[in-house]
Amino acid sequence: MLAWGQDHNHPGHTTNAYTAEGALATDAGHTVFARVELVHKDELFVAPDPLAGRVFPVGEVTAGYRFDLVRSRHSAIGLGVAGTLSRIPSELVSAYGAHPAGVLVFVRAAAR
Repeated sequence: MLAWGQDHNHPGHTTNAYTAEGALATDAGHTVFARVELVHKDELFVAPDPLAGRVFPVGEVTAGYRFDLVRSRHSAIGLGVAGTLSRIPSELVSAYGAHPAGVLVFVRAAAR
């Protein structure tokens, strides 16, 4: 899937966001997924910070895996993990660190 959106901030700027994502699922209950995102943000800092109101491009790459432990005709319950690496401009390193990253462990329940 490809997507584009805009955020009309009042006060603030009109900023763009782009994303691409996909998933590959098997009949055995395994799913791998990935997402790439680029957003332009102007609300990362508040006044009187000198960076308040500036627009910054922030990128992320997320990849993950889920396994459905329980699958029936009408439902599924699975466990998964996803990891995200972020790319930020050098002006944001002091606030967010040199290599922002995250890990998510989750449980998914689905009705079919």
